[in-house]
Amino acid sequence: MAGTPNQAFTNSIDILLEDTNGAHVFSNERATYGYIAAGYFLVLPQGIQTDDPMTANLATYGNSAGVSTHLGPNGNQFRIDNPYLGNNALNALGMMKVILVNFIKLRNAGINDEVAWSISSLRARWVSLGCYYNNIRDRSVAIGETLYVDANDVDVGEIVGAANTADLLATNQYTAIRDVMQRVSVHEFYGTAFAVNYAETIWCISELVFRIRGHHYKPEYEPLIARTFRATTQGTVELPDNYDFAGIFHTAIHPFGVRALPVMAYKFMVLGKVGESLITRFSGAPTGTAIFTTTSAGIKMLSGESMYARFEDTYRESINACHAFAEQIMNNKYAYHISAGLYGLQRVTTLTYATKIYTISEAEQLVIPLSPMLKGFVDTVNMLMQQNPAMSFSFGNQKVFDKRAAANPLSQIRMSTLVEKIITTLENAKTTDDIMDTFLNKGVPIVSNPATAPVANPAPVNP
Repeated sequence: MAGTPNQAFTNSIDILLEDTNGAHVFSNERATYGYIAAGYFLVLPQGIQTDDPMTANLATYGNSAGVSTHLGPNGNQFRIDNPYLGNNALNALGMMKVILVNFIKLRNAGINDEVAWSISSLRARWVSLGCYYNNIRDRSVAIGETLYVDANDVDVGEIVGAANTADLLATNQYTAIRDVMQRVSVHEFYGTAFAVNYAETIWCISELVFRIRGHHYKPEYEPLIARTFRATTQGTVELPDNYDFAGIFHTAIHPFGVRALPVMAYKFMVLGKVGESLITRFSGAPTGTAIFTTTSAGIKMLSGESMYARFEDTYRESINACHAFAEQIMNNKYAYHISAGLYGLQRVTTLTYATKIYTISEAEQLVIPLSPMLKGFVDTVNMLMQQNPAMSFSFGNQKVFDKRAAANPLSQIRMSTLVEKIITTLENAKTTDDIMDTFLNKGVPIVSNPATAPVANPAPVNP
């Protein structure tokens, strides 16, 4: 009976047993990977065959060319070598067993019927597609999160022991959930059809989130997940506000590990199973590197402005170093990830510029002078964009410059003043020529070095 002294004692034993495997010893991988409760583990019937050892080269998958290497005719051989279904795809009976044993165990653990069915359907689908690797080292998980069950299991033993579909459908354990299953299996967002249609999309979004945020899920990631889902379905699917993001994007996928995320995402993209926007996002930078990759992107954004030449003159060394560092990171995304070990890789902790090798901290010092200028630019444009709500500014939410810019607020103020001056001058222009001159920044120089500033009306030189 729930709440009795005996139940309290057994709960304590469960907690103690969970700790005996070292799961709560602090490490970088442990901190970013997290865990799911034992009741939420992936459940597999004994004897279910899962896929072969993972041999994919993540150094190749993580380079700047990314998935584009195998799109179109160039990917013909890849598609032959990597068929859609896994090497040990489930048959109908195996699929039924995996779905039902997970559904029953998740319901028993307190997950509501609709979400439990969706998690179970997605897991069965991913197992059949080759996403699960039996060897824990291939999964690169911090701890194993798989429960193997046999015919003696008190909750699902009858289902596991069924020799064929007819026997399974005749079991008491199936009959007990049949009506519930029939109801939830047709749900718009948690039903079987949704899992079949979007299993690859959910997988690829999870790969993206872990790569760029360092965790499978946090509540603050929900807008990113929903926005990406909407984009990759071209606006045809809008996840509801009350959608169980934690259940689908964390609990469902967590036991499959981290290394499989990019490997299978790459495969799904090459096979054309997800939308174009996810292929574009496969080039996103790994978490822990934003000071280099975001700053490089910001500099490239500024380079389209004619005022950039003077900016470049002053910060040339920092700019060149930043671009070099960003290129190295983007050519080896998973090894530069803060939790590279979870991808089965040795973390790379150095960067090279002009033949010199820098630690990450040393490299940051070369790039930091750019932060206050970019912070001033972003903040001022954000302020101006509020007056034009119909326009968007993709760089507007960047926070990476905040801490570094605080060390040099005067540079931030100078850039803000400059942008405001350009806009004000543009608003006050009286002729088309004035507008064009202002648009091209003529007569609005950046005086970052007064000694090199142009003189508008130089005094005549006496012979």
